Amino acid sequence: MSDKATLLREADEAFAELRRAVEGLTDEEMRRVWLGTWGVREILIHISGWHEAMTPALGRIAKGEAPYPVGTYDDFDAWNARFVQERAGVKMPDVLAELDALIGLGAVKGKVFRIGHLGDFNDLTLAGTLAGVEMGFTLAGVPHKAGGMMAALEYLATAASQAKGERRAA
Repeated sequence: MSDKATLLREADEAFAELRRAVEGLTDEEMRRVWLGTWGVREILIHISGWHEAMTPALGRIAKGEAPYPVGTYDDFDAWNARFVQERAGVKMPDVLAELDALIGLGAVKGKVFRIGHLGDFNDLTLAGTLAGVEMGFTLAGVPHKAGGMMAALEYLATAASQAKGERRAA
């Protein structure tokens, strides 16, 4: 197993362990302050916030670029506070759903697979990926509805055409 595959497996295992640790906690238990001014809720928001902020940075590193502009995240405490403040009114099930969506696949885990890349992922990359997936399904005899790639191409072409028209109008 490659170093990358090992790291991804270990990250998945750690996330699963985190989810097991908070599973079954009541809203009151999630909000109970026990780490400075934070409870479990704020810690989960913190994890989601940094994951969301750093995912594009990892993509830039993979392309040999600086992860983010110098000075952007120098005040970590301010960013932590901002993540929590921005989600002040968010209900606990939504906090967990956001975390699941950012890190795992949440409710659809085991039913779908994720197509994505840290960093640059454009329409052409998506079309090629979908073509490969559809061809792979066909060759492997995986039941699926054919035509997904063509439907995606039609959608992408329509969206690109609309965006082009909006740019002309502006």
